[in-house]
Amino acid sequence: MPAIAKVDGNTVVVSSPEIPKPVAVRYAWTVNPVNANLRNNEGLPASPFRTDSLPYMTSQAAAK
Repeated sequence: MPAIAKVDGNTVVVSSPEIPKPVAVRYAWTVNPVNANLRNNEGLPASPFRTDSLPYMTSQAAAK
């Protein structure tokens, strides 16, 4: 689900009007994150990250 993110000092604040109480954030969490646009002050891209420790979901698990 897409979200709105803004940088506040050293923190990335993420929200979504469709998710009132989010429990986790995943950024660029895909095989080919072509729309990843988070960059630092030097213009370098952020690495993919996640804030949860939920099990990975695979296409095979989703199909069950």
